[in-house]
Amino acid sequence: MLQRIVKDQMVHMVRLRATGFVLMLLAGTLLYAFFCRLTGSNVGNGWHFFEGITAAMPAVAAFAVLIADLNLPEQRAGNVVWLRPRAKTGTMLVKYITALIGGLLLYLAFGGGSLLIGGLMFGFGGYGEMFTYFDGAGVRHEMGMAQHALLGYGLQAVTLLMMVTMAFMLATWMRSWLAKGLAITVMLAGHVAVWSLPSAWVRYTLFANDLTQYFEGPPPAAGMTITFSLGVMAVYFLAFQLIAWLVLERKRVKRILLTPWPYGVDEEERVSS
Repeated sequence: MLQRIVKDQMVHMVRLRATGFVLMLLAGTLLYAFFCRLTGSNVGNGWHFFEGITAAMPAVAAFAVLIADLNLPEQRAGNVVWLRPRAKTGTMLVKYITALIGGLLLYLAFGGGSLLIGGLMFGFGGYGEMFTYFDGAGVRHEMGMAQHALLGYGLQAVTLLMMVTMAFMLATWMRSWLAKGLAITVMLAGHVAVWSLPSAWVRYTLFANDLTQYFEGPPPAAGMTITFSLGVMAVYFLAFQLIAWLVLERKRVKRILLTPWPYGVDEEERVSS
């Protein structure tokens, strides 16, 4: 049952939303590649181009939030409906899983398309070229350019997970469109705050713990390690989940939704006010 509903939701998302966003992002990437060729910009090879594109992956996470359907049952047609915890939890679980899968497909399609565009426009040479960076202790590290680009791309998937989870948590409090806008605003403000807050505080903020920074150079605060950042992000993830499900459980009846609920809630599960 759950698999069928997730599949139906995915088909709806891909047909109506995700495809258009992917095409728009890839069109922008292609135009940027043509601009670099025409202006003679020193992009390097396709791996350098792809590495630069991965810096835009937080924007892809924002698009993933925008295409997600995070409307609660209570928010449809201005009605408020009471559902038993099992039905309500199942409904939102489907929406959350669908948002994650849809965001991942968008992420993979954009990443794969960008890598292909970069390779066709600038070539796939330089695979064995070395990338050098220094960690927080000043120790010098090296890895292949292709490995570094793919690693950075993969680690940005964590940003996608956190963005969708935060939007899901906010959607249990407010309208879906408002939750999406607030989540994107928090993301933008969070990245700005990383460079303005004292280092003693910034290490505990969500956006200061971007995992890719450990393979680029020193972290924004002394003493930060990749293990520390994984722990901080795990705490935020669990907090978002806990708040979301606690809010869902505390929803109460105001009116009965007049139309039958499409996710398999039986008539006996609808309670009169």
